[in-house]
Amino acid sequence: MPESIKFRKRYSSNPGVSENDIHKALLIPRPKSGSDFSEANENHGVETIVFDHPEVVYKNFMQALSCYNIIPNASKIVVMDTELQARKAFFALVANSVRAAPLWNNETQEFVGMLTITDFIQILCKYYVKNGEKDRIHEIEEHKISTWKKVLEESGHGKKFINISPWTR
Repeated sequence: MPESIKFRKRYSSNPGVSENDIHKALLIPRPKSGSDFSEANENHGVETIVFDHPEVVYKNFMQALSCYNIIPNASKIVVMDTELQARKAFFALVANSVRAAPLWNNETQEFVGMLTITDFIQILCKYYVKNGEKDRIHEIEEHKISTWKKVLEESGHGKKFINISPWTR
């Protein structure tokens, strides 16, 4: 069933929002303080705002919430230092069942990028040489994440890290 149909069926009985106006309505779940965002439902904690112009619905939705409103309370995040050995970083991702981790540069005291499983694959492909130097693939175990970041940037795979404050609306 398409998401729009589910949305209409679930909220079409909401007072003040007709079937014709549903595309102009912004329904914002408001959880009780200290509770998970997913606990808000249509009977409790839902604020309905109807707009005159449907093109502003998404803009206003994004302005109405901060990123903390949509993060579940039981989520897990792993932050990696750029001076950590790549091998240890890989094992940390696997042990924590995460696919990506933000990279923290201790010198500049800021987040400088993301480490993903794709980065590991790209580095392995870059260092694997068929019928060539066999020891080259083993040297990547001792590399630091910062070394990988530089290599990926030089090869055109590195992307500029863009971030905003979590309180930005």
